[in-house]
Amino acid sequence: MTAILFAFMATKCLAEDFPTKPITLVVSYTIGGQSDTLARLLAKQMEDNLKVPIVIDNKGGAGGLVAAAFVGQSKPDGYTLVYMAGSGYTISPSVLPKMKIDMHRILTPIAYTTKQKLVLVVNPKLPIRTVSELVLYAKANPEKMNFGSPGAGTLPHLMVEQLKNKLGFNAMHVPYKGGADMQRALMAGDIQLIIDSVATTFPNIVAGRMRPIAIADQKRVSVMPEVPTFPEQGVDMTTNAWGAILAPIGTPTAIVNRIHSAVVVALQDPVLSNKLATMSVEPYAGTPQELKAGAEKEIVIWGELVKELGLVEK
Repeated sequence: MTAILFAFMATKCLAEDFPTKPITLVVSYTIGGQSDTLARLLAKQMEDNLKVPIVIDNKGGAGGLVAAAFVGQSKPDGYTLVYMAGSGYTISPSVLPKMKIDMHRILTPIAYTTKQKLVLVVNPKLPIRTVSELVLYAKANPEKMNFGSPGAGTLPHLMVEQLKNKLGFNAMHVPYKGGADMQRALMAGDIQLIIDSVATTFPNIVAGRMRPIAIADQKRVSVMPEVPTFPEQGVDMTTNAWGAILAPIGTPTAIVNRIHSAVVVALQDPVLSNKLATMSVEPYAGTPQELKAGAEKEIVIWGELVKELGLVEK
């Protein structure tokens, strides 16, 4: 009993003193991308609450698994964290099983950080303005329907595959090197539809170079209030792109809660909120338990689809 009490008091004191030195936030993508930008904005705001510097360390590769593996092997003391996109956490392990990474065994969820709403868009020259019209056109012109993605096994790829399964139409997948290439192909007419974030498609939608068909959420978006959601059009599809902060498995609960609190405070700051709003990104922290449950659900859904599509890399 004395040993248990001593351990409890030691952990409590550790959490109360935390942090006493700089924290490293490993970002699972390279410098300059949106995940990197979001991580840096959040880290800067968290520094005010934690009173220590947060050093960004970019470790891109394998859809986020390089960063996850690095942090998963780090000391579970709260001083090495990872910022991951949801697709890296829930999809990449299924696509790259040879890396033998089980997120639940190596990482402890701390908090969501942001959510980004996604939108189905088509080339504006097509006679498509609703989901129903998309299905009718695709069935009447199966040889003309191609959709793009920033790579096989990415969230935009799997979402269109999921949509095809739900609605019973066919379209050929054309993978590109990134989201910018994918969008250029849509505007050029090389492909007919994509699913991507509202943030990245909005400028081209406003310019008339893309036509929005449906928002993948229960609620419409404020920047395009006229665009209906998938559920409004009878389709159960409400997937968001999200970011999250996690720690090595075994990190004391008190330290997890301390970091979570710093994330919540940072996301409530009006300066950060305004910056995120200009990017059409929603600040959202949730709880560690909510992140864990949400990720577990997505891992099952996307894992099954990855296997069905034969996207598992040998």
